[in-house]
Amino acid sequence: MTDVDETPPTTLSLEAASREVAENSPGGTPVGAPVAAAGGNDDPLTYAISGSDLFIIDAATGQIRVAPGAALDHEAAPSHTVTVSVSDGKDADGNADPSVDASAAVTIGVTDVDEPPPQLAAPAVTQSPDDPASALDVAWSAPDMTGKPPVTSYRIVYREAGGTEWTSLRVDGSQTSTSLTGLQAETTYQVSVRARNDEGLGPWSDAGVGSTARQDPSEREDPPEAGPPGPPPDDPDGDDPDGDDPDRDDPDGDDPGDDDPPGDDNRAPTLGAGGPRQVAENSPAGTAVGAPVAATDPDGDPLTYSMTGSSAFAIDPASGQIRVAPGAVLDYESGPRSYVVTVRVSDGKNADGDADAAIDAAVAVTIGVTDVDEPPARPDAPAVTLAPSDQQTSLQVHWTAPANTGPPIIDYDVRYREQGATAWTSLAHSGAATTARLRGLEAGTTYEVQVAASNDEGTSDWSEAGSGATAVDPPEFLLLSPPPNPPPPDDPDDPDDGDDRDDGDNQNDGDDRDDDNDRDDGDDRDDDDDRDDDNDRDDGADPDEAAEGGQPGNSAGDAGASPSSTPAGGSTGNPASAVDPASIEPGTAPAVIGAVPANTTPGPGASGGQSGEDGGSAWSASGAGSSGGVIQVMVEIFEDRVIPRWWILLIVVLVSTLTYRAARSARVRKACLHLITILGTRTH
Repeated sequence: MTDVDETPPTTLSLEAASREVAENSPGGTPVGAPVAAAGGNDDPLTYAISGSDLFIIDAATGQIRVAPGAALDHEAAPSHTVTVSVSDGKDADGNADPSVDASAAVTIGVTDVDEPPPQLAAPAVTQSPDDPASALDVAWSAPDMTGKPPVTSYRIVYREAGGTEWTSLRVDGSQTSTSLTGLQAETTYQVSVRARNDEGLGPWSDAGVGSTARQDPSEREDPPEAGPPGPPPDDPDGDDPDGDDPDRDDPDGDDPGDDDPPGDDNRAPTLGAGGPRQVAENSPAGTAVGAPVAATDPDGDPLTYSMTGSSAFAIDPASGQIRVAPGAVLDYESGPRSYVVTVRVSDGKNADGDADAAIDAAVAVTIGVTDVDEPPARPDAPAVTLAPSDQQTSLQVHWTAPANTGPPIIDYDVRYREQGATAWTSLAHSGAATTARLRGLEAGTTYEVQVAASNDEGTSDWSEAGSGATAVDPPEFLLLSPPPNPPPPDDPDDPDDGDDRDDGDNQNDGDDRDDDNDRDDGDDRDDDDDRDDDNDRDDGADPDEAAEGGQPGNSAGDAGASPSSTPAGGSTGNPASAVDPASIEPGTAPAVIGAVPANTTPGPGASGGQSGEDGGSAWSASGAGSSGGVIQVMVEIFEDRVIPRWWILLIVVLVSTLTYRAARSARVRKACLHLITILGTRTH
């Protein structure tokens, strides 16, 4: 199965456009910017041009150029119209098709350029046959004025060889010869000629050289009699005896001087080949584009440069330095990769030296935009927060995509470390997603995280570090069993002075701990002030009787009796609390050393205990292994004052608060609340 391009076709289009080029431009000169088609599916395009043999087009770029051998003459044809066409080489179904997809008319204006006559060859200077001793004949060839305005006049200057002052005269543009009269016999003269047209003066020719003949003595005339002097040789009419007639030798009336040597008139500046220039994309305004485009002026006049063709560039009018224009955006990827501009220069004078702002010379300059690696900008510091789950060992990282002027961002690098560490750990991350998850971390630890963005042209700098901490592991505690209450002192009136706390089988028999206010008057633990008359824990049942379930009870007088009985259907209590009470000195606080394991609820008969001499109850045997037992332990420590009460309050508040905050089990939380409630009630 072959892949088929399913991209919807986009129609190519060309808009009518206009371009300019200077007359007399040589073959290959670019004519403005390329003609670019719009639309299409990024297929290679082929351009063609028709309508004039004076221009050609680059088939791949659409750049119009002057054709080789073409003669562009503003005076003969100030503009030309051509048709530019384009094709993507496919039809609507994607099959090969060379037909034209779009075309547009392009008007090319030929700009006028001052075209003074060219330099003439050195004139021929010979003795005049009519007066060889005092006259010389001067002849020259008319210049080639093809494509230029015709010659309107010629200027001729001459001087004695080795002299410093020139004498000038002017003749009509239709003439190509003249005679110099009134010269000295046997003298060598230098003669130079130049032409003028409506667009300026041509340069002076090289000097032609000729000499007058020796005068025959027989032909010499006697000196004239005294009287007014005759007119000078250059004043045949005798109306300019001082030689300052502005019309003498100046039929046009625009050169009153008579000693204008070659080079005294203003000469135009010239521009060499512009040559290509390059500038990097994204260059800021004011960036220099290559070397200045420099013109030379033979008269050393100050020059003024100007430029047309693109608003992306500007030129320094004094130096010819091209620069990136303010606000211009040069983008190799999306914008034009080359620009064609025209640089022009003027010396501010015309050929006669009068003020004139006309352009004296112009040249086309191609500016190429070069590609520059554009990695993304440095990202901002990422946000580091607790993850939705596994908060003790993982963190969630979020960040914002940085600014990017180059190709799209394709990946991010992520690294992290414990706060204060020096070595970083890299996190595997692929793609342009702006989130990541850190796993396998230490609980209760702060971590620093940095990110860097990458595209096809590079990787950004690392961001500033963002930081966040994992959750603390929930604290778990274990209470060791406290010591038993100390035994009461022996009663000298007790008939039974043994180690038994009871005379006989009853807890209260005459000399027992409680005669009148005892908890149990007969078989009951409490007669008058007992805690429970009807539903008491020992309602006529002797502690020596079997407990419910048929197991023997635990009597205070039974020698060697175990402090914990096994309740029927109940739990044996918390093994962790089954410590030797003798190993704990009386009055010391229990130690918190570890986790409180979960235990089953004690069954009936598991709550039997002993009575302390001071009225406080001893430890519950079954309660030490359950949440209820822990509460009972804490309450009884609190009541019996095994350690100072404020210690207990401090420990209980700390333990219950931490346990409640970190506990995951609802049962543990409930036990903590129960403990706080009981302590509050008992405190009052």
